Amino acid sequence: MMFNLMRMDFKRLLRQKSLYIILGITAAVVVLAMVTVVIIVNPEFRLQAQEAGMEILESDKAAINWMQSNDITFFMENMVRGSGFVTVICLISAIFIYGDFKRGYIKNILSVHGSRTHYIFSKIIVMAAVTAVTAAVIFLMIKAGIRAGNLEIPTADLKSYVCTMTALLAAGAAWAAQMIFIYVLTRSEGAAIAGAIIFPTGLPVTLLQSILSTIKMNSTFLNYTLFGITNKITDASGNFSIGVYIQCIAVPLAWLAFYAGLSILVLKKKDI
Repeated sequence: MMFNLMRMDFKRLLRQKSLYIILGITAAVVVLAMVTVVIIVNPEFRLQAQEAGMEILESDKAAINWMQSNDITFFMENMVRGSGFVTVICLISAIFIYGDFKRGYIKNILSVHGSRTHYIFSKIIVMAAVTAVTAAVIFLMIKAGIRAGNLEIPTADLKSYVCTMTALLAAGAAWAAQMIFIYVLTRSEGAAIAGAIIFPTGLPVTLLQSILSTIKMNSTFLNYTLFGITNKITDASGNFSIGVYIQCIAVPLAWLAFYAGLSILVLKKKDI
């Protein structure tokens, strides 16, 4: 039953123009970023840029050396650093579930399949797949940019690849679960899109952290929020200790279970 739900969800998602618009913009940003990296790091292109009037400071040279000393997972994590990558996943999630309610699919789906639990987890699994594909495409674009630009960047080992990708997958699925809950609770497209833009920036949790710090209360909770753990994943630069990796998987999965449970509860209590 759940497999049929997932199959329908994948088909509906692939028909949505918004998916391709958001991913297209994301790809354009990655291309622009890689072009900039190639110009700065490749000595030949850097010399041409300097002859054209571009100024390279000592701090820029230090940054170049730093980039060349890191492997490809460093570039991957810096491409998803901040709110950009998470915002993409959150926007797709919000628009995706909004379509179910707007077009009345939700009534048909639940009348046939019945299970709210299957419905919610089908959405989360589909968005986890979107996260995995998006992350993989970004990685391949970075690898292509490094090769095209003849950059001397060390190749990461298999452990770095696996740890980075699985941690990003867990975080992306948890962010998607949060967006699904916001929409199921509010039934408002505006609230879901606002959440998709505001929450990935970390504004709510950093404000709370500032307040707690001001009144001298322990504010280490940030490490256990979705925003904090996503930053921890990108800060690792592929070098995950066992403890850090477990935390980067366990915290998102805990939030995923929390938001999924709340979404299922709301669907059972509120009229469709």
